[in-house]
Amino acid sequence: MRDKLGYMFGDFGNDFTFILQMMFFMLFYTNVVGIKPGHIGLLFLLARLVDGFTDVGMGIIVDRLRVKPGGNKFKRWIKLIAIPVAVASALMYMSFVADWESYTARLIWMVATYFLWGSVTYTAINIPYGSMASVISSDPDHRAQLSVFRSTGANLAMLVIQAALLLLLGNLFLSGMLGYTFLSYFGNGKLQSAAAMAALLPTFTLVVLAPMLAKRFGKAETGGVAMVIAGATLLVALLLRTENAVLWIVLYAIASFCVAVFNFLVWAFITDVIDFQDVRTGQRDDATVYALYSWARKVGQALAGGLTGAALGWIGFSVEDAKAGKPQPEAVVGSIYTLVNAIPGVAFILVGVVLIFLYPLKKGVIAKNVEILAARRAGTWAAGDPMAPKDQFVS
Repeated sequence: MRDKLGYMFGDFGNDFTFILQMMFFMLFYTNVVGIKPGHIGLLFLLARLVDGFTDVGMGIIVDRLRVKPGGNKFKRWIKLIAIPVAVASALMYMSFVADWESYTARLIWMVATYFLWGSVTYTAINIPYGSMASVISSDPDHRAQLSVFRSTGANLAMLVIQAALLLLLGNLFLSGMLGYTFLSYFGNGKLQSAAAMAALLPTFTLVVLAPMLAKRFGKAETGGVAMVIAGATLLVALLLRTENAVLWIVLYAIASFCVAVFNFLVWAFITDVIDFQDVRTGQRDDATVYALYSWARKVGQALAGGLTGAALGWIGFSVEDAKAGKPQPEAVVGSIYTLVNAIPGVAFILVGVVLIFLYPLKKGVIAKNVEILAARRAGTWAAGDPMAPKDQFVS
């Protein structure tokens, strides 16, 4: 339980910076600072290319750097980077930057602070934190529970930030297409808070449900079905093209719950992959494997961010009107509704299809890998051997 709570609060803190970036960064720099969406999208893409080196490099450093007697190769980085990552996050949202006359100066500030946060400090703390799960326990059910507690921490961070939204809605600090949807399509930015709560609060039942579903059906199987349902729900919303905000929020909440089913289990996928590598090669590179996964996630985030910025430009979104508080043209408003439903809906269904039909580590394979690794450990160290580690999976 101490491990579970510790892992939960790790994501609680870590996701404060990540969720703030996800929710506020683009809208802050378009509507407050006046940066063009295309430039922000390009920043996301370039940053993820850089992260291909920093993430994997950090994973290699964590795995290879010598640990002093009594030290821990994961915890030392978390202690060292905790304060720098918070400072770097705060620097991204300095409102005085909006008063600078030079567009170039504002652009440079945005780029520099984003790289400092995302490619340096966030990477330096997230890689060791995420890869630590694989050394806490070898039991797949325990790992699923750790993943659930980690996601619970992330949701708690989201919950606190959404309370904050009650104060920040008036200043248009919303992010992503969801924010643009409520501001432009439904004409009421305050609905963002209600939608967020409706989508978030039911997910806390997954603290109990997610491990049960994973144990009964398997992580990949459960996550795949959930993602297909999530995507289908958003496509239904697209076809309905409703102007009833309450109905759309209900559909959004259903889709969000289904996505949360997958998110509550996704971190346990990594430990399964690490075990799979161990079975095939006899070597455990926990941090390196996690770093590759982290970079892949960042690439996905970059593509999503870049697509958001590009799509807003394609449909004719006006930064000048947004900064002046003017409504967008009717054609732009309709296109925003299409984007917020169609692109995530299709993407979620594709993720579900891949998990169901292509992802190899289903329930039976995972159980077999655990059995193989347990047999290897039993054969390597004799019972009672004073030189044997108490648990091979403890760093």
